Amino acid sequence: MRWATPRPPRFAAGLMGAGAVLALVWSAVASPSYATVTRGRWGVGAVSLSLSSLATQGLMTVFFLGVGLELAREFLGGHRRHFAAPVLAALGGMVGAGSGAWLVGSLGHYSALTRGWSIPMATDVAFALAGLALVGKGLPRGLRTFILTLALADDLFSVVVVSTTTSAHVHALPLVSAGVVIAIALATRRRTPPVVFALTVTGLTWILLAAAGVEPALAGAVGGLLTPPVRQSAHLEALSARFTSDVVLPVFAFVASGLPWTEVRQAGGVIGLIAVVRIGGKVLGITLVSLLAPRLGLPHGLRPSEILGGSLLCAMGFTIPLLIASRLFGAASATYGAFAAGLDIATVLGGILGVVVLRRVAALNPPPEAGAAPAS
Repeated sequence: MRWATPRPPRFAAGLMGAGAVLALVWSAVASPSYATVTRGRWGVGAVSLSLSSLATQGLMTVFFLGVGLELAREFLGGHRRHFAAPVLAALGGMVGAGSGAWLVGSLGHYSALTRGWSIPMATDVAFALAGLALVGKGLPRGLRTFILTLALADDLFSVVVVSTTTSAHVHALPLVSAGVVIAIALATRRRTPPVVFALTVTGLTWILLAAAGVEPALAGAVGGLLTPPVRQSAHLEALSARFTSDVVLPVFAFVASGLPWTEVRQAGGVIGLIAVVRIGGKVLGITLVSLLAPRLGLPHGLRPSEILGGSLLCAMGFTIPLLIASRLFGAASATYGAFAAGLDIATVLGGILGVVVLRRVAALNPPPEAGAAPAS
């Protein structure tokens, strides 16, 4: 089936990059029309929605579904002992970026950084994987699984941060109901056709997370992770990967990459500090925890240089960070614009540096052959 054939990674990354460049140029030369197209509500009455919400809450559900299916396949395929290290690395990166923002804000008397310490914490798995795709061949397969697991754990932890550090109200009843759906899914996962199971669990969980005030797109990851990795689910994974590369990521990059340039010009030097805190905190936290993990009996089979390159890629993205920023400061404020610009700069620099490091690693240190002991 044609739609089940995956795109070459560089092609997918190129489409996503094109969407991001288009957004940056359009928002620079015609900011009002860009805002109208991406954030203006389309439709009639209660069914109206913006292109931005369609992409981040709707289309990205398909992306997370594919991520969940891939992680489930990797986990049940014998790689489960490697999952603890990236989860801890996710926490390390979050602590590094969050504490760095608070410390710089406190020492430099930047109230925006002190109040917004939680904004630079989350990773965008879509951007991180796009950066990894630009590297091409020569990297160990475990690096992709490491980044997938880290970024997904990062997003899940960040939802907790959104719920506990902003004024958003999480509604308990639908959240508990989502837990009940997950419990029922665990009990019936072997007795339901995989495709029906994945779509039903994802759909129900999406509705309940949206009602609870939690990012509904993460329902895709729940549905994918709970689906047994059999032939039918592999076909669904391939379909979701193709739709993600052709539609989801280019649209997501377009709606997420535009900048409020008027507000940015009012922000001053805090933009550079945001970028430094984002990159430095992520790299330091992820790398240190990852190097410590094997000493705790939590292997990952990656070289320090591979972890460094991967941690730079994990400094990319801004979906959940800007969700937190909008709830803390409001999407029309100069402070929000400063965080958007700083995260954009971190995304570009982190992506370039990560790709350069990993390409050099791939050229100088080819990964071990299958069956060989992983490098320490």
